[in-house]
Amino acid sequence: MTTPTPTPVLITGCSVCHSKDRLSLCAGCKVVKYCGVVHQREHRPSHKTICKTIVKKTAILVQERKETAFFNAHGGGLSAILGSGSLVDPLLQLAQAQLQVDTQTAVQSGLSLLLEMVDITKDPRTGPPDLVPALFLRLGRDQEAYDFMKWWVTSPAPKGLLGPSAQPYADSKDSKADVFEDVDFFKGKCPSLSFMVALTLLKLRLLIDLQALQRSAAIGENVPREILDEIRSHLTSSAVSANKAVLERDDHTPDIKNLTKQVRTMYAAVQEGNSHFWPAVLHPGPNTMAWPESWNFGNKQEMQLALRYTYKAWLETPGAIEAIEELEGGKVDESQ
Repeated sequence: MTTPTPTPVLITGCSVCHSKDRLSLCAGCKVVKYCGVVHQREHRPSHKTICKTIVKKTAILVQERKETAFFNAHGGGLSAILGSGSLVDPLLQLAQAQLQVDTQTAVQSGLSLLLEMVDITKDPRTGPPDLVPALFLRLGRDQEAYDFMKWWVTSPAPKGLLGPSAQPYADSKDSKADVFEDVDFFKGKCPSLSFMVALTLLKLRLLIDLQALQRSAAIGENVPREILDEIRSHLTSSAVSANKAVLERDDHTPDIKNLTKQVRTMYAAVQEGNSHFWPAVLHPGPNTMAWPESWNFGNKQEMQLALRYTYKAWLETPGAIEAIEELEGGKVDESQ
């Protein structure tokens, strides 16, 4: 059995001591914080390489924005679309560099860049459906992760190379999808292995939280209210912790059984799509560092890309990898 390890979390304070007092951003990358000059200097040897990369990628994007603005101002129409399209690669390159840094600021910035790409094009070759859902989950924005995935599979793809999608993502963000609905809706629609893996994790986060709520309800009469509130404050999924109706429900058994079925369905779908993935989640080895230049459906390289895009979200979800271990061994318990 996998030995439980402390669950890592995104750094929100000083990158050395994690203090949250008197923080300042690194003047270079602007996604790492320090409590003072001493810790900034201490961290510099390990931070220097990625900091320089982010600075370089930022400069490229800034220059591209200037050229795009000029192009749009003097072109308009088709020229404006072409000009905006030239931002796609610099946005992706900078986002990928920032996402090598495990701070909340870096993940938020990387996600914003990817969503800007989404506003420009809904072309699945550009990266957002692979990267965005897991980033929402890393930031604890589970409802938004599901809303994005639901929008992606329901919004028609652009017509032709430059055509916009029928419903731009920016216009759909106020629409809240039902995170508890059956995953059968996604059959045959998931654009990538990473997408399916993120959907599995989202459903698993919901399941883990409802199991915790069920256990807290069982002991509710024997412990003070403040202890129950403390238990509930540590729920993983914001889609559960922010749902008053779910939190106050006495019996979660029906939803637990439904979510268990959904998790099993997604687990099987991922397994069928790429048999390398779940074993790699349990024993990643060097796969999280691989960056294959090409891949085919179901091969090891596809697994490596999906693992690279989603593994940190799995690590940062308490109990998630242990749950996959149980599924791999066929020991999932619906009644917990």
